[in-house]
Amino acid sequence: MAKKKVQAVTEEDIAEGEEQQEVVRKSPATHLFEALKKKGTSINTLVDEWIKNYTKDRKEATVQIINFLIKACGCETGELTVDEYEEDEAQELLNGIITPEYLKEGEMNYPIVARKGTNFASQFAKFWNQIISKSTNKILFDGYFLDSISSWISAFSNALARPFRHTATMAAMEVNSALIKVINERINKDISALDRSISTERRKGASSGSQKMKDLTKKKNRLEQNKQQLQEAMNVLYKGYRDTVPEIRCTCVEALGRWINSYPEFYLDDKLLKYIGWALSDKDARVRILALKVVERLYAQPELADTLEIFISTFENRLIQMVADNEIDVGVEALKVVTLQTKMKELSEEDIQRIYQAITDDHTKIRLEAAKFVKLCYFDKIGDTTGEEGIRSLISFVDKSLAPDVPNYIVDALWPLDIPHLKNWNAMVNVLMDDELSASEQVHAARIFVCCIKKANGAPIYPAPKAEQSKPDKKEKIEKNKNDLTRVLIKQLPELINNFSEEEQVLSELVVIPQYLALDVYSTQRDKEKFSALLKKLTKCYTSHTNEEVLTGIANTLVYLADTEHELKTPAEEILLQLAMDLNKSFETNYKSLEDKDFDRTNLVVAIERIDYLYKCKDLSDSIGIDESLIEIIGDKESLIEDLSSAFSVLNTSMLWSLLKVHKDPSGLELFVRTRDHLGRLLQQHLSVGTPSVRERCFTILCDFLVLFPRKFEKTEMSDLEFQCKSSLEREMREYYVETVAAMEESEDREGITKLTEAYVRPLASGAMSTESVPSVLTHFCQHGKYVETVIKSLLSKLRESNADAEWKFVLATLTEKYEETLKAIEEDEDIGEEEEEKREKVQNHMKGFKELAARLALTYHSNFGKADRSLTDGLRSLVIRAIDTAFKEDEGHDPKRYFSFLGDGVLRLSSRMGQSAASESLRHLEEAEKKRYPDGIEEVEEGEDEPYCRFRAHIKKIALGASAAPSSPKKKAGKKTAGKKTAGKTKRKAKAAKVLDFEEEEEGGEKEKRQSPRKKSRVSYKDDEVESIDSSEEEEAPKKKRGKGDEKKRGKGDEKKRGKKTKEHQSLKKPRYSKKPASLKGRDDSDGESDEDEDVRQLRSELKRG
Repeated sequence: MAKKKVQAVTEEDIAEGEEQQEVVRKSPATHLFEALKKKGTSINTLVDEWIKNYTKDRKEATVQIINFLIKACGCETGELTVDEYEEDEAQELLNGIITPEYLKEGEMNYPIVARKGTNFASQFAKFWNQIISKSTNKILFDGYFLDSISSWISAFSNALARPFRHTATMAAMEVNSALIKVINERINKDISALDRSISTERRKGASSGSQKMKDLTKKKNRLEQNKQQLQEAMNVLYKGYRDTVPEIRCTCVEALGRWINSYPEFYLDDKLLKYIGWALSDKDARVRILALKVVERLYAQPELADTLEIFISTFENRLIQMVADNEIDVGVEALKVVTLQTKMKELSEEDIQRIYQAITDDHTKIRLEAAKFVKLCYFDKIGDTTGEEGIRSLISFVDKSLAPDVPNYIVDALWPLDIPHLKNWNAMVNVLMDDELSASEQVHAARIFVCCIKKANGAPIYPAPKAEQSKPDKKEKIEKNKNDLTRVLIKQLPELINNFSEEEQVLSELVVIPQYLALDVYSTQRDKEKFSALLKKLTKCYTSHTNEEVLTGIANTLVYLADTEHELKTPAEEILLQLAMDLNKSFETNYKSLEDKDFDRTNLVVAIERIDYLYKCKDLSDSIGIDESLIEIIGDKESLIEDLSSAFSVLNTSMLWSLLKVHKDPSGLELFVRTRDHLGRLLQQHLSVGTPSVRERCFTILCDFLVLFPRKFEKTEMSDLEFQCKSSLEREMREYYVETVAAMEESEDREGITKLTEAYVRPLASGAMSTESVPSVLTHFCQHGKYVETVIKSLLSKLRESNADAEWKFVLATLTEKYEETLKAIEEDEDIGEEEEEKREKVQNHMKGFKELAARLALTYHSNFGKADRSLTDGLRSLVIRAIDTAFKEDEGHDPKRYFSFLGDGVLRLSSRMGQSAASESLRHLEEAEKKRYPDGIEEVEEGEDEPYCRFRAHIKKIALGASAAPSSPKKKAGKKTAGKKTAGKTKRKAKAAKVLDFEEEEEGGEKEKRQSPRKKSRVSYKDDEVESIDSSEEEEAPKKKRGKGDEKKRGKGDEKKRGKKTKEHQSLKKPRYSKKPASLKGRDDSDGESDEDEDVRQLRSELKRG
């Protein structure tokens, strides 16, 4: 045992000795780098060791820390010697280290961003901070240390490779932060102590010429010089705010924000604040958010209003624009900043109104933040907001807005702010009963009243996903709200309903209120008579009104009162049952008088409609038995009634209630199937010959039929429920959809198109109908607004899941159908003149819709297939070959020239992701078809007519030869560039490797471009590689300077002068451009890892926005 123990110790000693020898063999820089990578390394020890080495040999220590910085950039091969460091300048040496081979690799996994290097990044930052903090004045102000470190970090910041720029930027930010700490905690503290001593000496009567005063003044001057030296170093180190990599720009903006807070006497200056202002227009949302947070911290200090006057006036418009930013988080931060700005500078009325619109935004975060602005700028100025005046001001605010559903959005946004008048029920009732209100104000008052009631009950007040709804109150608070509300409305609600019994818009709001009352309060306060009076008022309104909203609201309320468990449930049930019997009796009376000459048949239609709305809310088949009579009316007496849509609706509702019973008791299945099939035949019959309203109702019900009763059921006793969609029915539905949508387009009825498309997409997406009907829907992809587009996108997604191999067929059919429509429209356009330019312009206007559709379909192709797969490649090959056959078909009278635009403006956009082999096959097919149709070559076609075809041919050939803009291989991992990009960038990098890349010179020029992509109406789009940033300043920038060969000089001694010149040139507050890469940044490794297929997608999106 003892020998084994000795042997084990001996092995450990040997291993430790070998490890020590390995450390000795490593260079000091490698040792420092690997030490920082290890967890638990003492940074103080490493810094003390380096400072000790610096005091012995400052050149060798400086070379060590530079080599450490190179290692931290992930460059294993590059390392400097002391001789190289003495002979050459930083930029020249760095150009030798960053070889073309290193650039070619495009290494992305450098230490500070590597997943395994998260600890290293923090250690790296602490190291640079400590090296400045622990340096004595003898090192810090020796005129060598700071100059050397600054020049090398600056050179790294201008490097070609992203790892060097990113690592150097991080080091620079930490060095700057440490220098600020030295100024604040050491220099400024010592200067303050000297000032106190000088003041003391002066009070003692000492003259300025005394030795003590001279010594004190000399020390203070030296400290001031040291402070100025550090400030000059800080100016040199702040770079990267315009780098092409957003992470680097984020680092710079965030650091500058910290410095402004910690050292305002130097950084709170317009010359530096302009960088924050420019960052407000950065194309990356993260940078914009960080810039806004910096501004928010500044605006939170009203005492800085005078200091920030120039900044506020310069960037005020930009901040207001950002409220409508395409990124929601940016919009939220912008609203916070603008709200704070109003405390420092009053906004114009126009700007205030623009911001008010944000309270009706689709996104809850935006609305909630906008509500704070509205409260500050509107309601707080009124004064008393607890009573009727506060409610009147809210009504007035809503009445001024033109946006729909304003009360819903405003109440939802203001509710979390605990504004007292929103829960003052007595005041609301008094205002609502006021005769001085206009008709529109009464409607708004009623809607606000009901919205507040719903919020008090924790109910949503607008249709939206739960994630986007504001949080409801706690249960205890909700119960208290309901009880307080009920006590107020027990007496006043029947009076309100009676008072507005003739005002349908107000009444439709009031009749839903009983659903949100605490019904047990009626019993505890012994107000059963009031409850009975309320029920009678509701039933009376139901039997005297025909408005859909009023009838639907009352029906839902009566069913709720009858089904909810409470002590007064029985009288509510009795009232509901009696109402159903009265409606049934009214129908029978009117039905018997149907054939009388003097009978007003609209009474029968109204009776059916009232039954329909009540029947949809509750199964009343035991009290209402009118199915047979309705079928008789539809079948034999349809000529006597103009509108049968409500009759079909009642039959459909009755069938759905019967379906629920059949699921519980299958014994009635056979009878149900017979009844359903008979109803299906009646629906199909009236789909073709009925009135417009009847046809629309039949179409909607048939769509639901096909979804409810799919083609295939599992083999159970319910399999008889299958409803076969015959080809004739499918054809008739398709024809009706196309015909009706065309008519709605002429009348600009977008709401009707939306409802019709939503209904038609349901059976198509579920597979109840064949894909032959899909093109009739897809042709309307981008014509009728965002909601229709979303519905069609969901259809495409479902079809891809169920039938991916056949996707190309209906995509091609859609393009063909749209192209044929376009050609027909061109031929029928009588305004097309004979002049060539005018004719071309008219034709292009007609072609816009086709091009936009092709681009949108291509975009969905890209977005749904992130990686190229076999089904995608085969489908695209089939699509292109079939499209070529369509263009060159040999039918008599067919002219291929008519289809050149079909290929060049449509199919080309979809072929971009084709693989090389598929493109080669398509090219061979194209050449064969061309040779067969044009034996003498395409040249026989007139000049100008063949341009789209030649473009298409060249595109396919390009892919076939391997120069595809979208290679078929899967997208490479981040940081790996495609072969095409490597080849293209290699020559540029070699040419620029020895040149200085100056970040700032290019900023002097550059045209301003503005482009907006609305979210809702005015939202500004900032997509990283697609939409350019927006310049909010009114001044024009100077035209772009042309740079000659001698403009890019090697960085040397004259570089300091260049920096000084640039500082002067940046006195004015300008705004940089990020949308286009400056000439000085070309060839840099952006390291975004983007392949050329992303370029295609961006191009398609850009074309869609222009369209």
